[in-house]
Amino acid sequence: MAVAAVLAATLGGVPAAAAPPLPAASDGGLVVAPPAPAELAPSGERTASSPAATSGSAAASGRAAADGDAGAAWSEAAAGAAASGAVAASWADGLLRRSVTIADVMESTSPSAAQRVTRAVATQDLAAQRLTATITFAAAPTASGSAQVFVWFGVFSGSSCSARSALAVVSHPGGVTEGAHLADGKPPQEFAVTRSESGSTITLTSAAASVFRSASFECAWVDVLSADGATSYQRFYPERLVETYKPALRIEGGEPVKAAYAGKWATLRLDVRNTGRGQAKNVKITAKGTSMTIKKKSRSLGTVDGRSSKPGVVYKVKLKGTKQRKITFTVTAAGGYKTTKSFTIARKPAPKKYKSLSGRFFWGYQPTTLSSSRGWDVTTMRFLDKRWVYVGDAKGRTPKCRKVTKACKKYSYDARRGVAKIGKQKFKVTTYGFSYRVAKGDDKSVFSPATLAKKGMKIKADLIHQDWSGFCMISCTSWTDRLSLAKNGRFVWAHTSIGSWPGLGSYWSSAPPDKRGTYKVVKKGVVELRYANGKKKRMTIAIDHDVRGKASPAGAGVILGLTNFYFQD
Repeated sequence: MAVAAVLAATLGGVPAAAAPPLPAASDGGLVVAPPAPAELAPSGERTASSPAATSGSAAASGRAAADGDAGAAWSEAAAGAAASGAVAASWADGLLRRSVTIADVMESTSPSAAQRVTRAVATQDLAAQRLTATITFAAAPTASGSAQVFVWFGVFSGSSCSARSALAVVSHPGGVTEGAHLADGKPPQEFAVTRSESGSTITLTSAAASVFRSASFECAWVDVLSADGATSYQRFYPERLVETYKPALRIEGGEPVKAAYAGKWATLRLDVRNTGRGQAKNVKITAKGTSMTIKKKSRSLGTVDGRSSKPGVVYKVKLKGTKQRKITFTVTAAGGYKTTKSFTIARKPAPKKYKSLSGRFFWGYQPTTLSSSRGWDVTTMRFLDKRWVYVGDAKGRTPKCRKVTKACKKYSYDARRGVAKIGKQKFKVTTYGFSYRVAKGDDKSVFSPATLAKKGMKIKADLIHQDWSGFCMISCTSWTDRLSLAKNGRFVWAHTSIGSWPGLGSYWSSAPPDKRGTYKVVKKGVVELRYANGKKKRMTIAIDHDVRGKASPAGAGVILGLTNFYFQD
């Protein structure tokens, strides 16, 4: 087949003049010598070489300037980087198509309007796994005014755009169509091409093939020849294919359970994110739920660009009964893109007094101020019995107190009033916690209830802890810890940090390998971490409470030693 032979000769950038002449097709097929690789002009100016004709055929050769904003020619390294980027920007990454309009004519000697192409749209459709080309002529092609049209798809090689696939057609009504694809190191593969026409426009569509999803085409151009392939009528400058990606919508909104007191509105602050590279247009969000009142259920969010978001979409919801309900948000965008996310709306319990503090566990932190030198300043309190409370980290032990120490303190509790006393300090305790000054001169820490993990407990949760230390006008460091716990008893603990010293203009970062291994709650409130390198460590573990007052490792978090890991959407 003629197109396959052309592609075979083109491999390696064989100059058109060096290619052997191709025999005329007896069935009225397409005959053309291979095109020289189309080049990007180093100065950004449009340049063209003269046709290099061979016996019985005409070469469609020429050079193309870089895009208007490119200027300098592509180097070999740049071309290699582009090819690598094209491979990475794959169907799996949300790439839908590569397409370009080719309308910049390098040279035109067409004898009639019916043989003159004004523009062509070349498309690699990854979704359909097809190549398409829509070719528009100055007038409708006729039997007496026919031409051969080749739409080439190529890749950059240094400063050249080399052909890898082609769609071809004889333009007169009912004229033949052909197609071929050339993979490096393999002979050309022919494929079927269908045509449809309307007035002065012909649309070519290849057969579906997986290669048209995986191929990384980067450029395209058009050649127009006489019906017998002997004369070059038109040559178009190659154009860089433009990639189109699909959007990937996502709803984020913090903890999975939201609550409010009876008769009050629960507030949900949502972020609608587009994590894909494609633009999401005509984005709308709708809320739906039973036995609840929702203020302004539907909203229009307009356009959300790729890798951006519409933050702060606020909904107010009020339950009509006492039973918790699900509210579901649906986000849609033009093109059929859609995502949903549900939250639980619950009745927030009123604060209550404890009948006893014995056996209860609380974790707390000091709120930061402008003079603070660290973020989370966490400590814990474990009421061992009716007389003793252990303040601080027990470091993986079950604490016991027999005398007053820095960690062991005597306390009393008035259950009727809900007031506890440690030393001279009194504080009111409810099911929402309390405020207590841990050390003299400190601000009061805010304590919340947590539940010590039961022996043998299995946890499924993906949590985060973010913190900082230092005075950032001088020097400071921030870090992020991520903890994943699985029901099969395995864990992953990742740590990254970054710091700076503005006065010296220096900065640093650290991202050590993740710590992996297995975990086991060996007794109440004590977990043993067994690392993959053979090391073992025991730590205190407690489950934080959600807004309903229920222990929820996945929705609220866990306290591990003196580190609070929490859920972050």
